[in-house]
Amino acid sequence: MEKPDFGVVDAHHHIWHKDDIPWLASAPKPRIFGPYEPIRRDYLIDEFKKDSAAFNVVASIYMQANWAPARALDEARWVNSVGEEHGMPHALVAYADLRSPELADLLAEYRCIPRVVGVRHQIHWHSNANYAYVPIPDMYDDADWRRGLSLLTKHGFTFDLQVFPRQLKGTARMVREFPSTTFILNHAGMLDSTDVETVAIWEDGLADLAANANVFCKLTGLGTFQRSSSVEHYRPIVSTALRLFGADRCIFGSNFPVEGMWVSYADFGEHMLEALGSISDAERRAVFRETALRVYGVSLDAAKSSSVNVRGRS
Repeated sequence: MEKPDFGVVDAHHHIWHKDDIPWLASAPKPRIFGPYEPIRRDYLIDEFKKDSAAFNVVASIYMQANWAPARALDEARWVNSVGEEHGMPHALVAYADLRSPELADLLAEYRCIPRVVGVRHQIHWHSNANYAYVPIPDMYDDADWRRGLSLLTKHGFTFDLQVFPRQLKGTARMVREFPSTTFILNHAGMLDSTDVETVAIWEDGLADLAANANVFCKLTGLGTFQRSSSVEHYRPIVSTALRLFGADRCIFGSNFPVEGMWVSYADFGEHMLEALGSISDAERRAVFRETALRVYGVSLDAAKSSSVNVRGRS
């Protein structure tokens, strides 16, 4: 299958200098994606552009990569400067701890960085301590966390949501109380096992989330727990997401360089195309381009893909 005949938007990738990121610079420890020695190195924008060009990627959205929390603003400023110099990434999702008493000040600083369009605060919890990012399963019910979430909408930022299947139903209850906030579910809800019980819990929770029109689903990180890439693995996840959300609420992203530990960008893109099945050209274009641009508020100049206008700011 050939790459798309239109410019693709990768709505979820990283770039980094290894030494800026504690979890890369320090001794490895067990993580959801397994051994990660291959990515304990610099991965800069030129390498990402070379990798993604194989799938006709013309625009991208950077996802925060867990610098030290005290350096969140440094991360956003650096990525913005990379975008200014190289024309990519076109936008970025920055880090913020929504419980922080300094959140309002941080968001105000982010408003001054043109490419910042949203925030991610990972709240995924798992009974396997190696998979848990936070110490409690229901951070979304924490009063301070919710106060922080309410500030995002006031600043016009989206929220990238990362939770495991057993957190989805509780997350859906929270989402219903924030109808003006745009949520983007990372990694299609992080299906961490293919056993019958987990798949049923995941699909039930995903349906609850999909019932809210302000929730979008990223088709990213689908190979994380298998540490491999295949149409056979992707297809049931992708088809469920498409059935529940529709193509106009599903978003493609590579999660490179993490996914690059087990697949090339070209092969990954081809697997995703095939997993989508026989959808229409308009639906395919929505998943691989238009939904990301609309949800994150990124406009591309038709004549020059490096031109960017983020949420009305040049």
